[in-house]
Amino acid sequence: MISSLIGYDQVTVKYEGRLAKNGKKFDAGKFSFKLGKGEVIKGMDVGIEGMLMNEKRKITIPAAQGYGNQKVGDIPAKSDLVFEVTMLRMK
Repeated sequence: MISSLIGYDQVTVKYEGRLAKNGKKFDAGKFSFKLGKGEVIKGMDVGIEGMLMNEKRKITIPAAQGYGNQKVGDIPAKSDLVFEVTMLRMK
């Protein structure tokens, strides 16, 4: 059975995040969040739209939909980001 995000409001994903400019990995792991509730950066909410269970997707997020002018941890301000994401669970 094929399931997309339609009708689900919480997801669990496995991810790896890198800086687009140099490929430096800044984070990786697994986490759950509610869709469209601002629990993640806007680019992640937008980027996973329409994903299917176990689907893998590469999402490029412009700085404006990421952390914008803020420096966050190892992520410099105004950084475009690249995430490799796998959909693990939809609830």
